[in-house]
Amino acid sequence: MTSILEQWKSESYWQSLCPELSAKKSISSTPPLSNNASPRLLQDGYTPAPGFLDLSDARALNTAITQLKAAGEFPVWIAIYDAFWELMQAVAAPVSALLQTEVLALPDFWAWHLDMADSGWAPHRDKNESTIRPDGLPNSLTAWVALSEVTADSGCIYMVPAPDDPYYPDLAIQQIDKWQAVRALPAKPGDLLCWNQNVLHWGGTRSQWSPEPRVSVAFEFQRADIEPYNTPLLNPKERPDINTRRRLIAKQLLQYTHMYNIAQDVQDAAKSLVS
Repeated sequence: MTSILEQWKSESYWQSLCPELSAKKSISSTPPLSNNASPRLLQDGYTPAPGFLDLSDARALNTAITQLKAAGEFPVWIAIYDAFWELMQAVAAPVSALLQTEVLALPDFWAWHLDMADSGWAPHRDKNESTIRPDGLPNSLTAWVALSEVTADSGCIYMVPAPDDPYYPDLAIQQIDKWQAVRALPAKPGDLLCWNQNVLHWGGTRSQWSPEPRVSVAFEFQRADIEPYNTPLLNPKERPDINTRRRLIAKQLLQYTHMYNIAQDVQDAAKSLVS
């Protein structure tokens, strides 16, 4: 019987799960950010970029994540395929524009496929320290891409705008005083949402009235001219080799065990890959 580790190391296994993605062309070119993207990021702590990703690309990634989930794999294994890294490269361009400098990708990424009654991540701030510079620009950003129709019923992102959060950017306090200020952020397939890593946010729960799961991916980036928040930092213009991808995915599984009930044999296989 093939072990989890042997299966993960088999390239033919991943090709068999998502043959369409294995042969897929590069991610299409993406439109520039709107004129109000940077001001909104500075004021509210987040900014949307509708229509960032071509619909056909979003659908292809959605299908692949769905197939991974059906095979019993965590959706984050989408990062084994070239298309994931092509998307990271595409996302790095608007992130660099928002941060007004060159950026590197953090080894912090994830993918979601919310089945019925599944939830996104609970209210949190992404970093355990302030990432806001004296000029108001953040040192790092999270970039979240919708790969399905995202509604309140399917579990959209909820954000507490920075001006309406009296505790921002205090990472130790995740209290909400002004509930009417909380913003639900529905999205279309291919929409991009960026936020600084101190705003309070969370993912909703998929209800029985949602006709499809909420499918999405997220990346984290930081300025290239500061000390790393996590290692190894990644050049978004380069695609890691297959062994590096496996180690990075295993790293995600291990560092997000507090979010999921990950079976011990899966954790053991991930530890073997990381080591």
